[in-house]
Amino acid sequence: MQCNDEGFVLKARFKAYGSPYLVAAAEWLCRQLEGSQVHMHPQLTYVVLVEKLAIPKTRYPVALLIEDSYQELIQKMKLKLEGKQS
Repeated sequence: MQCNDEGFVLKARFKAYGSPYLVAAAEWLCRQLEGSQVHMHPQLTYVVLVEKLAIPKTRYPVALLIEDSYQELIQKMKLKLEGKQS
């Protein structure tokens, strides 16, 4: 993820292999992040992914993995931006 100094997400990319649900969820998340402001996150939960992408119950772990990765990414980016502003 690439942000400017004000915290706007300029680019969001991913690399993934495996389940089509994983790839679809990562792609959807990148599209949601681009153009948004980091400080407006986290707002995504696995429930949102399940609803938006019609992920079946047998694939809920994929949605949970994306949620965990998203929250970790946002936390790290916020810390990085705070370091630039100090």
